[in-house]
Amino acid sequence: MSTRPAESAAPVVPEPDADGVIHIDGDKLKKKIIKEGTGQRPTDRAEVKVHYTGRLLDGTEFDSSKKRNEPFTFKLGRGQVIKGWEKGVATMRVGEHAILTCSPEYAYGERGSPPTIPPNATLEFEVELLSFDNTQKVTDDGCVKKSIQQTGEGYNRPNDFATCTIKYTGRVKGSEKPFVDHSSEAVTVHLTQDTSLIWGLEEGVKNMLKGERSILFVSPMYGFGTRGDESLGAPPNFDLEFDVELLNFEKGKESFEMDYEGKRDRMKTLKDCGNAHFKLGIALDRAIKVYQKAINMFQYEDSLEDAQKNDIHALKVACISNVAVCKLKQGLIEEVVHQATAGLNIQPRHVKLLYLRGLAHNRQNQLVEAERDLKLAHEIDSKNVEVLRELRTLQSKQRAIKDKEKNLFGGFFNKVRLVSEEEEKRMAEETTKKKSMDFSSDEESEHDSEADDEEKEKDAKMEDVSATNDMNGGEPVAAESKPVPPVEPTPVEPSAS
Repeated sequence: MSTRPAESAAPVVPEPDADGVIHIDGDKLKKKIIKEGTGQRPTDRAEVKVHYTGRLLDGTEFDSSKKRNEPFTFKLGRGQVIKGWEKGVATMRVGEHAILTCSPEYAYGERGSPPTIPPNATLEFEVELLSFDNTQKVTDDGCVKKSIQQTGEGYNRPNDFATCTIKYTGRVKGSEKPFVDHSSEAVTVHLTQDTSLIWGLEEGVKNMLKGERSILFVSPMYGFGTRGDESLGAPPNFDLEFDVELLNFEKGKESFEMDYEGKRDRMKTLKDCGNAHFKLGIALDRAIKVYQKAINMFQYEDSLEDAQKNDIHALKVACISNVAVCKLKQGLIEEVVHQATAGLNIQPRHVKLLYLRGLAHNRQNQLVEAERDLKLAHEIDSKNVEVLRELRTLQSKQRAIKDKEKNLFGGFFNKVRLVSEEEEKRMAEETTKKKSMDFSSDEESEHDSEADDEEKEKDAKMEDVSATNDMNGGEPVAAESKPVPPVEPTPVEPSAS
């Protein structure tokens, strides 16, 4: 695809002199190979793993990873190590042993590194390259990576809605035959808007510089997913590889560069693109990402007129409800509640969002909340089939719970009633037995107590007469004899327990 060498991302290594010494940047860095390595060299941004021993020119050793048995890992081009290492390790191959002699300018300079390295010291490092990884993350989740084959120019990269001219081939990992080949003729792609562009390829292009050529390594989630593509010979759940060269690009407008109409139109376009990705069903996360970009188009609404706000709110709520549907398909029920609530904060009587939140609550067995949302949705739109279906599901759950409680507690009370009947029977028997015993005792003591009762009655009459005489000035008054009414016995209530 390119006339430039495939390894131009790696530095050009000069030929060694008669003594086998390679001079890099004049005499600022010298390299002498002790043992040759194999394979390619690491490229810019590669993560490398090395063993090393550092010495002063008099042979004094000041550091050694070998003695610690701890290989050292760092990334090229990130300023993590001294310049002599950046330049020297980039010329090595895996398995290679080399002596790097670093001038002070390519080591620790005028200050040194007290107390072990004096100022203006030239240092020698014996370095062994154990391994390296030329790939770097394109996406934060690491599902798309790239290995730079030739470096690009400048600092600008394509953005959303950029128009890019590229050459590329794509193949299933491990396959020799590409399923798409545009290596001989450049093609123009419109990022974000071209929904047929594989997600991993789009993300990779957005991460490139003009003139850069890279190999993209794409996981299934950013490729053909669990479905694959039989027409292209791509089986399900297979990694993809793309060899891409970004020839040129023109950036799309950023939101801050647009007026209201431009931002609203961009928002509508993003919603339509999200819908297209949703219908493809390959990567719901891609649809969610596009919907979120639409939602974030208008973060500040203070300057908008009421009609404009209503228009934007309708678009925003439509995108939010679509995100909620995606989350539902992914089984992220709590996220469905979160998204639906965000939309209902904008439009509290939005039937679809009420339905989605009610459905999510129902699946979480939060039946009170589910009933509240679904009944309100039914009140607003009584003919909505999905709402009616979910209400029936909810009512079936509620009936099942009631039946379960009835069976559970009904059985409990039946047991309590049986215990009470047995207890009452036992108590009745004990009472009858006690009465029988008490009757026998009363007969024996009846004759003994009659004389005592008569004596007590006489004494009581005498006291009453005496008291009456006192109240009437000492004159005797005849006491009236009144019959004592019979006392009804107090009935015994049955035990409640």
